[in-house]
Amino acid sequence: MPGSQKAHQTKAVRVPGRGCAATAETRSAGRATLFPPAPIRQGCRPGYSLPMRSASDILCELFRLCAQQHGMLKAFLMANAGLWGDITVRRKARLGLAVVTSMLRRLIHLLAREQVLPPLRVRTAPPTPLPVPETSPSSLLPPPPSVCCQSDAPRRRFRLIETPRTRPRTAPNPDAAADSPALTHAIFMERLTRLADAWRARHRIARRLARRVRARAAPLRALCLPAQIHAYAPSGVTRFLDALQDWLNDPDTS
Repeated sequence: MPGSQKAHQTKAVRVPGRGCAATAETRSAGRATLFPPAPIRQGCRPGYSLPMRSASDILCELFRLCAQQHGMLKAFLMANAGLWGDITVRRKARLGLAVVTSMLRRLIHLLAREQVLPPLRVRTAPPTPLPVPETSPSSLLPPPPSVCCQSDAPRRRFRLIETPRTRPRTAPNPDAAADSPALTHAIFMERLTRLADAWRARHRIARRLARRVRARAAPLRALCLPAQIHAYAPSGVTRFLDALQDWLNDPDTS
């Protein structure tokens, strides 16, 4: 019968707001991948489509997806803390960290493009220069140890651009030794904490980044992942990040 044949066919189910399709067999099996591909734009990449929703609603869903990936990556790191010496575990962790970082950075850029900016104030006269205080011998002294030596070191900020860093070349350390697995695991957990802080402050960061994004002064690299990680990244992950990049490269019509 036609009805019975349709019942045995695999039906694609589209998740609302995320655009990622999952078959009924996959849903019944309960399999969850670390980075499921999520189509977001129509015409950007083959197989991706944009639901008929506003840009702000889509961004909210994508930020939720980013938080879920962050939680899954953190659970993976905590579950495999004892196996951190395995190269396969570290390789998967580096891939997950690069994907979540690239996704969060591009979502913040898209959120910054949606910000409504007030017009710039036109200055009729140059600002009055501030008075220069007189230098005294006491002001040239370093601050006391109670001020300059704090117990809590400032945490590194989340980078919003992907331009290569210029680092001065130094002589190699002859007594250099490989970091212990416990140290590298702690560094990965600190990077995840930095990503979580940037996710919570995404609206504040987007407001401060809005004018630079409009002026295209916050460059991102064309390849969403580093070259050494992009080589073994799953195709669904790269297509999803490429779709985000295509959305970001579209002209802003707001």
